[in-house]
Amino acid sequence: MEAIAATIGKYIHPGGQFSSAREELQNGIMKPYSTDGNGKDTLIYAHVPSVDPQKVEDVFFELQKWHRQNERELNKMKFAIKKQAEKQTLENTHRFKQELESEKQCHMTLFTQYKEWQLKEQERISKLKINVPEALQSIYE
Repeated sequence: MEAIAATIGKYIHPGGQFSSAREELQNGIMKPYSTDGNGKDTLIYAHVPSVDPQKVEDVFFELQKWHRQNERELNKMKFAIKKQAEKQTLENTHRFKQELESEKQCHMTLFTQYKEWQLKEQERISKLKINVPEALQSIYE
């Protein structure tokens, strides 16, 4: 679709081959004679169309219509793809946020359990006593 639109557009847009030939034909009809050179070296050209100008106009407008239809269809496709991509991105973002929140909750639960264990372990360790045998009491002091 895009290739068709681009190919037709290349010929019918200003500067394109068909557009330039059409413009040249119209100029030849508007100014059937032109000159080149000066004085006795002046050449006079008579421009006579080799094709029916109406047929050229009909083909040009038919190509232009076909080009616009292809552009319209292409734009519809691009819009549908863009909307689908936006929808998918939104769904992915929503799912990511849900999973992230779930992981945060899991992390907080584990962190809380760790802190509780740490406090209990510190309390248990602080209650431990070292029994120094009487024979080593003098060394300890």
